[in-house]
Amino acid sequence: MIKIPVDTNTMHFLFKDYAEQILKSFEEKRDANQLSQLLMHPTTANLRQEFLNVYRERVNKGEREEENTLRSFFGIPPAGKTFAFLIERENADKFRPIQSLIKREIKNPSLVNVELVAWLIDFRPRPFNEAKKFFEKETEPVNPGSSTMEKPDDTATQLNNETTPEKPAPAPLLIAGNERSISISIIIDPPGTVQTVKEKTVKSYSKLKSAIVFCLFLAIMLGVVYLISRQEKFGELPYGSMYTGCMYWAGEEYVAVPCNEEKRGRLFLPLDPKRIKNFKRIMMEDTITERSINVVFYISMNNIREYYTMGGHHPLDITRNLRPLSRHIYDKYLAKKETAGKDSMNE
Repeated sequence: MIKIPVDTNTMHFLFKDYAEQILKSFEEKRDANQLSQLLMHPTTANLRQEFLNVYRERVNKGEREEENTLRSFFGIPPAGKTFAFLIERENADKFRPIQSLIKREIKNPSLVNVELVAWLIDFRPRPFNEAKKFFEKETEPVNPGSSTMEKPDDTATQLNNETTPEKPAPAPLLIAGNERSISISIIIDPPGTVQTVKEKTVKSYSKLKSAIVFCLFLAIMLGVVYLISRQEKFGELPYGSMYTGCMYWAGEEYVAVPCNEEKRGRLFLPLDPKRIKNFKRIMMEDTITERSINVVFYISMNNIREYYTMGGHHPLDITRNLRPLSRHIYDKYLAKKETAGKDSMNE
């Protein structure tokens, strides 16, 4: 929920307040290690990949695209294409203003860039117009002399006065807000006539709390059952997360490591048992034979070709993907080399 600035003396919510709350939210999540690895190291290339990941994740969950926010920055996708098509092909320098904004290097940011950061970290309420409506509604003063209860007719009032004790006048109650006090009026019934507002609120809160606890317990139990069944069926856990463990690239292979260990310049990724076991860098090119075509994967880094036993992203530059070894690359760079007695891949 959005925080009301302390120094706001009017009923108007300004854009600078909205931008400040978004940046504070980003920094709080970063300090609590609640952001993805790409946002923890927000290079322009990492920001492009994070935009693509977040877009695909929310579309898969069935969330709305928020088209107005995305098209103001990326434009309109071609016919039959989605915003993922535009994001994936966008030049990394396009994201430099976003990088400067979250680093607080821009004094007067544009609305488009602020809206995009809000979308990226799932800040709510958004966009700015919705946040403005929310703030001004939350801080709208209430007339202390007004009452939401309808005035009964004279006949009913007379009968009520004859059979029940006289009710006291509405008592003003002050509720402290973030920057001002709001005065409202409530009707307090005599003891024993009607259940008080406080008792109703406490009971409703207790029911809601019990329902939330039950749902959390059920979700945890289902997760445990799934992991156990997965391990019994495949002998290993599915693709890991920051809670099942981490791994880092040690030069020739991935090494498992506790997620809370000091990084010391290493890039920690969620633990993937399959990649730890099978993903290796092939250091001896003369072990790559013709049989390795479309089996071995490669990438050119600074005019140097690297070869790997599996596909996927590069272990250090996760924004780049490895390519299958083609006949052309094999004939041009590897065919003339003498091969060793065994292949780099298992027969």
